[in-house]
Amino acid sequence: MNKSKEVLIRRKESALARTEDGIKLWKKLHNEEKDKKQKSFFKRKIDRAEITITNTKENIKRLKTIST
Repeated sequence: MNKSKEVLIRRKESALARTEDGIKLWKKLHNEEKDKKQKSFFKRKIDRAEITITNTKENIKRLKTIST
């Protein structure tokens, strides 16, 4: 595997970890929030982040299979 692919995979994995940490925080804020608008805002953020996580995992898997 060449160096640039390794760096790309490492960056994607660290971004994935940050997104997963963000989801934990947003879920906590969503559960504590009383205002309906803010509650739906956090729900949309969580939904978008979960889609991002799924796509990132697929991209990492594809990069690893291409490079081996």
